[in-house]
Amino acid sequence: MAAVAPARLVRDGTRSPHGLSSRRCAEAHFRQRGAAGIVEATGAAVGDGQVGEEGRDMGGEGWRKRGVRRSSPGTARVVGTVLAAVLAAAAGLAQQTEVRTADGLAVAVSPVGQVTSVRIGGVEVAGGPAPLMVLRDLSAAGSVFDPNLLANPGFENGLSGWQEVQSDGVHGALTGETARSGAGALELAGGAQDEPGWAAWAADPVAVSPGQRLRVGAWWKSPEGFLVEDSGTAPVLQMLQWRKRQGHTGLYVQWLDATGKPLDAGGLAVALHLNCSTWRLIRRELVVPEGAAAVRVIVGAKLSGETVAVDDVSLVPATEPERAVVGTVAPCPGEDDCLDLTGAELDGLRVAARITGGGAIRVDGTVSDTSGTDRAFDLTVEVPVAADEGWTWWDDAHVSRPVAGAGRFEHEVSAIVDGWLPVSLYPYGGLGSLADGTGVALALPPDTPQLAEIAYDASRRVLGVTFHMGISPAAVQLGGTAAFHAAILRVDPEWGFRDLMARFQKLFPEAFASHVRVYGFSGRSQGYYYTPAGAAEVLAEDGTNTYSAQYTSSDLAVKVVPAGNPRPVLDDLLGTVDELAASPEDRTRAFARAIRSSAVVDTDGEWALKAVHVPVWAEEWWEAAWVADMDPEIEGGLAQWNLSYRIDAAFAACQVIGAHLDGVQIDNFMSTPTFDFRPEALAAAGETLGYSPHTYRPAVHNGFAVWEYLRWLRRHLDTVWGTDRGITVNFWGIAHPNYLAPFLDAFGSEGNLAPDGTGVNWNLEIEDYRRAVAGPRPYLFTDQTVGLTAEQARRFTGPAILFGVPSYPGPNSRDWEPGAEQEVERATGLVFSFWAAGWEPLTFARAT
Repeated sequence: MAAVAPARLVRDGTRSPHGLSSRRCAEAHFRQRGAAGIVEATGAAVGDGQVGEEGRDMGGEGWRKRGVRRSSPGTARVVGTVLAAVLAAAAGLAQQTEVRTADGLAVAVSPVGQVTSVRIGGVEVAGGPAPLMVLRDLSAAGSVFDPNLLANPGFENGLSGWQEVQSDGVHGALTGETARSGAGALELAGGAQDEPGWAAWAADPVAVSPGQRLRVGAWWKSPEGFLVEDSGTAPVLQMLQWRKRQGHTGLYVQWLDATGKPLDAGGLAVALHLNCSTWRLIRRELVVPEGAAAVRVIVGAKLSGETVAVDDVSLVPATEPERAVVGTVAPCPGEDDCLDLTGAELDGLRVAARITGGGAIRVDGTVSDTSGTDRAFDLTVEVPVAADEGWTWWDDAHVSRPVAGAGRFEHEVSAIVDGWLPVSLYPYGGLGSLADGTGVALALPPDTPQLAEIAYDASRRVLGVTFHMGISPAAVQLGGTAAFHAAILRVDPEWGFRDLMARFQKLFPEAFASHVRVYGFSGRSQGYYYTPAGAAEVLAEDGTNTYSAQYTSSDLAVKVVPAGNPRPVLDDLLGTVDELAASPEDRTRAFARAIRSSAVVDTDGEWALKAVHVPVWAEEWWEAAWVADMDPEIEGGLAQWNLSYRIDAAFAACQVIGAHLDGVQIDNFMSTPTFDFRPEALAAAGETLGYSPHTYRPAVHNGFAVWEYLRWLRRHLDTVWGTDRGITVNFWGIAHPNYLAPFLDAFGSEGNLAPDGTGVNWNLEIEDYRRAVAGPRPYLFTDQTVGLTAEQARRFTGPAILFGVPSYPGPNSRDWEPGAEQEVERATGLVFSFWAAGWEPLTFARAT
């Protein structure tokens, strides 16, 4: 499970002044936040100048325009009084209180909640005041489908306004039999089970303006109940698919300039993920980029002998405003470097926060609902930073970008596999300037699960972290509140992101500690140890100093029909669960109950599917897997089943014969992050809710349920079986391990390699991330490649040694070329020698 990362070479052999190299230069096609304007709690625009009727800041140069499009039907309008503007300009900026850190970072906040100064080592970096917090209420966004900017969104006028732009084995036609509303829908069908086909239909262009916020959506339905081609692993579904031009069923957009010329080849806006037995809505918010004058909405379908209908496509303005949180700021009673902010009520939402100094400047707060209804909203904590020429944004330890223009700088992925809700890949993000030796970052404390996006908005010159949150009366344990936590850090710009990594580990050392030192074992093993034979294996492994872990899974997988049968449909899958429930075996009946009790329920009330396939590890069967909610409070759920039938049973069996089982292994760790709308999940929720970007309904993120499960499991192991038992994982997920890693002792991973020695789960971007999350703890890789060549192995082992990652042939690998396994064994032996020498990953290593 892994070790040291010695000196790290920049990919192209050169080094920038930051010790980094640049490779990711292009901004994404669309962003979650745009120039929709920021207004005060009472409606007045933030600033000390005049306020136009469209909410546009008319102040001086130091304030910068917020970019509200005056002619947009979605413009945020000012509806309040002049009083708030007078208070902000006169009282709010006239007085301020400063909070400081020991390393020279100081932030000044006015009595009404404006950040008026940010000093780093005495150097002022704020180009002007900005609200400390901004709130955007999205509670009503799910019901907004008008005005629809598309000419024939429901195919009521046949295929008028639509054009087939691509067709390869999949064909589209008008149908009236499966229309969701009205008389028509677009039906797409074709492809083959072993050879997927593709088709794309584009709507007529619609005029738009740069900075305008829009929502694109459509309803989908398949007679099979699901589409198999849009499953995949977390790195693909959360990150890589959003960078591709085509290949997933869903909605795409293509931006056009004023002459009608495409600005790009088009990109995925939102994908359809498996479930669609009833009409399923998928939706995405996006922001019109600079240079765009029109947009084409494109329906794309990748099918494998399936049929899917599309209806009621929508493109609507997203008009919900961002509103500055204005309130009262005062020193905390009896405490230094501490401020309390009590915000005014905004549409039934009330914000309160405490700002404290110390190792970092912490902003810890809550949003409370006073309406007693379901709520969805974004809360942003902001730090004004005038990043002019010479400033650099750091994506990761190897990639940086100069801050220029009016773009948005972030390293984002989706929080879910079945839609787009942007969150940061890392739990921190920042920027700096070598010229004046200043750098600043925002970070998410790792002891709390949060859905948050860290970004620098160059147009507004603000570094911010946006929390995606929800509130529901059904979440009875949360009492109508949502919590958020952020830290503002100083960063040394010479080391950039690497210094940020080091400071984060120093600030939160408990998040990188281990219960068991896996480095001290000579081997590692996982299996089913709850039988007498399994316990005997553990006893034998004790004699060879092998770390033994009881295998568990975070999925709900069942074998449906033999692989020679036609692909099963949804009724076949559900019938299999019924058969399991009627089994004479207690364990099997209990597993069926676990499926029924804890399968994640999606926006349409269906159990959320992860995959329907013939897997390489069970080639004789069609297998179906549902996503699980691991909250241990769900009665009869997967968490309780794992504990009763695998974990406790294995430890007890080993105890009988005097064997020492070392820990618990969790497979498919965060491989399918999504939201759970199950009422029992809401009732059991102990952490803040999020919201679906499709419906804007509040729900439980299953990553937060895993957080509750790991806390529960850690306490159980410590209390019942001993504090020296480890928890290890098969490390598929991205972003969510940021808040789950503090419970873990080692991080395994697996994947297949391409000819260049990289893969979806093994490339520099992923390696940087996984090593940063693991920190000093072991990080391993199991190679499942079929036909691995010696050259592939050589290309693979360089990064493996660099990041201190031992590798092993996986159970699904075969037919390796002579010399390939020897190359992997050589590199792993070298990593083991690092372990024996006590080496650890070095954030600041230089290559010489």
